Amino acid sequence: MLRVARDAVFISDSNIYGQGGRVAKLFKRMLARAHLLRSVNWVRRGGHNWYYSPGDGIGYSYSVYDSIPQLRKCCASIVVIPTHPLGMTGSSPLSESPHCLVSAFKTALTTPPQAVDR
Repeated sequence: MLRVARDAVFISDSNIYGQGGRVAKLFKRMLARAHLLRSVNWVRRGGHNWYYSPGDGIGYSYSVYDSIPQLRKCCASIVVIPTHPLGMTGSSPLSESPHCLVSAFKTALTTPPQAVDR
């Protein structure tokens, strides 16, 4: 996407770091920072990185946040928007929203994005 996009890239997908209970969210973030999350999932899943759920079939653990380092290399501005209501704690989308939209713009935004009143 980064190679062919002229102005911007938009990724709307799940955020594994915002899924599960409070303790599970914390452990996932800690394991990811230590670069151990993939290895732990591989062991938990019997020697493979994918998982199966009856509703969705085969899937892989992913967070839109995992794509941000690559987006930073090619884009001047990145905006993360939670697409699921945040919890009562008022925390960041990383720790609360199970789904987010990442908007990466190749040129810098001249004005910050404004909230739209409905």
